[in-house]
Amino acid sequence: MMPREANTMFKITGPARKKIQEIVHGEKSPSPIRIMMAGGCIGPHLGMLFDSVRPNDQIFDVEGIQYAVDKELLFRFQPITVDYRSDSSGERFSIMSPRHETDP
Repeated sequence: MMPREANTMFKITGPARKKIQEIVHGEKSPSPIRIMMAGGCIGPHLGMLFDSVRPNDQIFDVEGIQYAVDKELLFRFQPITVDYRSDSSGERFSIMSPRHETDP
C-alpha cells in the first residue's frame, strides 16, 4: 500500500480526518465514504456520502476509513482534497480540485 503522503490523487487534511473519524465512530457498521459529483442550487460540485463500493471505484484507505471514488471522476478531477473548516459562518466539509470549482 502506498503511504498517504505519496498519494497525489486523493488527500484528506488533518481536520477532515479528525471530523470524519468522529462521524464514523458513531456508526455501527460504516459504509465507505463516496466522493461524487452532486448537484444543487449552487450548481454541480463534489460531495460525499456513505455508500457501497461499485465496480468502477478506486478505493483509498486513510487510517482505516475507506473512500470510494469513481475512476472516471478521479481521472477528470485529480487531485481531490477533502478539508473541514470551522469559522464564523459555521462548520463544513470542503472538497476541492484545481480542475473544478467546488467550494461554495
